[in-house]
Amino acid sequence: MQRWLRMAKYFEEFGWDLVVFTPQNPEKPVVDNSLFSQVRASQRIVKHPIWEPYMAYRFIAGRKQESRFSAFINEKKNPGFAQSLALQLRANVFIPDPRRLWVRPASRRLIAELMSLEADALISTGPPHSMHLIGMKVAKNRSLPWIADFRDPWTGIHYFSKLPLTRVARALHKRLERRVLCDASKVVTVSTTWAKELSDLSGRPVSVIPNGYDHSDFPPGVNAVEPFLIRYFGSMVPTRNPRVLWQALAELKSEGHVLVPEVRVELYGSIDRSVVDSAADFGVGAQVTKKDYIPNAEALKLMKKSDLLLVTINQGPGARGMIPGKLYECMASKRPVLLLGPADGDAAVLVQKFDAGWVADHQDVKKVKQGLADWLTGRASKWDEEQKSNMSNQAYRFTGGTEQSQIAFKSYSRRELARNYCSLLDELHENTQV
Repeated sequence: MQRWLRMAKYFEEFGWDLVVFTPQNPEKPVVDNSLFSQVRASQRIVKHPIWEPYMAYRFIAGRKQESRFSAFINEKKNPGFAQSLALQLRANVFIPDPRRLWVRPASRRLIAELMSLEADALISTGPPHSMHLIGMKVAKNRSLPWIADFRDPWTGIHYFSKLPLTRVARALHKRLERRVLCDASKVVTVSTTWAKELSDLSGRPVSVIPNGYDHSDFPPGVNAVEPFLIRYFGSMVPTRNPRVLWQALAELKSEGHVLVPEVRVELYGSIDRSVVDSAADFGVGAQVTKKDYIPNAEALKLMKKSDLLLVTINQGPGARGMIPGKLYECMASKRPVLLLGPADGDAAVLVQKFDAGWVADHQDVKKVKQGLADWLTGRASKWDEEQKSNMSNQAYRFTGGTEQSQIAFKSYSRRELARNYCSLLDELHENTQV
């Protein structure tokens, strides 16, 4: 959502008028009304009603409308029959996803809208990948150049292998994916590894336009940091569980590191029950607090005051190409990052390139322990000085990189990325006119 909310904010600067087509009444895992401030007053938005299976799920499961649902995050130890059934249906009936039921009515509505709109191009963004099926239908009907924008892979996503798919359902997913990849005028994704994987599937080049941060969210200034506080923002499924962090804290504590008991970890968002349980299993549960989702603007403020920011990559397929959107904001906050994920992954390359913290594999307890020990030692040695000067961005050696690297990092600002996307549209439009 953040990717296109911010793209829409800047497209007009580069000569493109973006019209957004979206559901009128979608099921939403979270609601953040503060983000309305990012929508331009002149932004054109077309909405169309949608019916989603999640509505029936709420009725069967007896959940209130305001409660959240994810087939992959369990807030209780036993997810129950309704959630298990929902996962079976999601995997084998609603292909590629529950928004599949929106494809036909949305395509008809959009085709009708395009009778009066002088559109030069069409962009579909997924997941949900049903949006690409809409793009494919509409582009063919209206003879429009079409960009398929993959924010995440389709069959290459980390949880695809965990879906209880029948052989027929798996084959249908792959066939639809290949059709989208081959029929689109251009395919775009957010990391070089995923671009290569999608290119291998389709036999054609795939462009990379990454996610980023909005410079307006990070005005210059110094923020007072809350010492010994690690924060995480976003959802956390079991494959993102930072068990290696819990184990490292537990081992440092047992080895008598005096500052470890001062460490607190706050997890903001939809957090799987297994994450908190595993912290308790290692004996550090009292230092870990699970908190609800907070508005993005509030999260950014807390990010700047955090002593250390945790970012964790899903374990499994697709991990090397995954760069969580929050990583860019963590780096823009100039607070040090502990990234848990593949050492040769695209996210690791980004952190190391800009000297934004340190990276450790999900099984590398030794490296996490060493990083935490360095952090705590540096924090202790600078604590008195920081209290006097309040220069908290200089607390220890992980400071968000050098001034030169921070300037280079501006290439990941949402405005610059919108410029790159519009350049791609310019090229596509020119080729269409020839």
